[in-house]
Amino acid sequence: MGKAEKTEFKKPELLKETEELIKICVTSIKTAVRQAHGPERSRRAEKKQK
Repeated sequence: MGKAEKTEFKKPELLKETEELIKICVTSIKTAVRQAHGPERSRRAEKKQK
């Protein structure tokens, strides 16, 4: 039963770490896509036009 307790304890920690890594990856991909499309499609360019 000791192993099961450890697994249950680690799951929330691993889930949190996994969620954080996914957020970082998504943010990085979004940034890369924006840069690939050029400045005319960036958020800064949209704000300047308004």
